[in-house]
Amino acid sequence: MNNFIILSQGIKPIVISFILAVLASSFISDTLGNLLLVVTLFIMFIFRNTKREIKRDGTEILSIIDGTVDAIDKSIETTKVYINVSILDSHILRAPIDAQMISQNHINGLNLNPNSFKATKLNESLDLNFDNINVNLLSGICNNKLDIHSSNVVKGDEIGLFLNGVVTLTFKNKDIKLNINLGDKVKAGQTVIAFKNQG
Repeated sequence: MNNFIILSQGIKPIVISFILAVLASSFISDTLGNLLLVVTLFIMFIFRNTKREIKRDGTEILSIIDGTVDAIDKSIETTKVYINVSILDSHILRAPIDAQMISQNHINGLNLNPNSFKATKLNESLDLNFDNINVNLLSGICNNKLDIHSSNVVKGDEIGLFLNGVVTLTFKNKDIKLNINLGDKVKAGQTVIAFKNQG
């Protein structure tokens, strides 16, 4: 687990931006240097390491990411929850339940606006399966490479990074009772998305 205030994935862009700020201030202009310094601080904010107290109740299914519930689609057998992740949200992906996480169907692609029809066909995406819960990560305009591998996970474990895009959770209706509404703000490892049905 990373105990630093900045995620390891952010070190390289932060260092590069800071060096450019110093060089610009020294050889070009203070204005450009100051602008790049602001960019450096913004990158630090994006890659902040947010600490969380994780809910561990066995029946609770937690949010996998911070964001806003943009849509909820219910059919006879399944419910899909769409979470929009902005560049200002915290970007750590956390396991929603204890499970064998299976990473599959990774598609390399573009970084178009994730809310467009073209994005669903052309953007980078990745599926994660947690027992009967399917999670689809659809990359947005500003995103890192989706690099998450299959592993055994405990609820709340950090499993990866997702900077921007749409996260879709698919549940079987017989397995869960939904606990969120359209427009809700959710937090990874804290917000209860749904409860597992017992029996």
